[in-house]
This record gives sequence, C-alpha cells and structure tokens, in this order.
Amino acid sequence: MQPPQQFVPQQPYAYAPPQVVIVAPLKEAGIAYVLAIFLGTLGIHRFYLGRVGTAIAILSLTVLGGLTAWLLIGLPLLLAAGIWWVIDLFLIPGMVREENQRRLALQHGAPRY
Repeated sequence: MQPPQQFVPQQPYAYAPPQVVIVAPLKEAGIAYVLAIFLGTLGIHRFYLGRVGTAIAILSLTVLGGLTAWLLIGLPLLLAAGIWWVIDLFLIPGMVREENQRRLALQHGAPRY
C-alpha cells in the first residue's frame, strides 16, 4: 500500500517578482520662481507645474503679441501676458502645493483627476 499523496498547489513562479515603485519627484517653488522670472511671459513655469493649457495660452499671447507688435495690434496681447506674469508671481506657491498634492495622491493610488 502506498502512502497518501499530498496535494501541493503549483505556483506560477518559484519566487515573487520584485515590485517596482516609481516615485515622482516633488516640484519646488524656487525652480518655479526662477523659471517665472526669466521665462515668465513664455509660460515655462506653468509647463513645469503641469498646467499645460494655460501655459500654451500665455505662450500664444506672447508670440502673437510679439509678431504683431509692429502693427500696434500685439501691444494689448503683450500687456495681457505681462499682467498675467505679475499675477502668476503671487500664485506660484499655491500651484506648487496643488501639483505636489496631486503627485502624492497618484503615488498612493488615488484616482487621477
């Protein structure tokens, strides 16, 4: 008589595959301010902070204003880009905080909004 055989479930792997955790670096207000001061009317600081739509808008204002300034049509566009730039200098800390909160939420599995 043979001894009873034990059932051993087959595992797909003999070892657990390593888990990869990707950590997105947080944004820094200092870098955003440097970008805003030197390239502010081009909207580069907004690209850095993940606000692509408004970055394209301010970039468009600056480019179109620059190309049509000789017709005096572009001067109001350049003025609007300049005013937007000054306002952004006050809004940068909040934008950095929001972007960092969004990145941390994504790292912890929260749904993207």
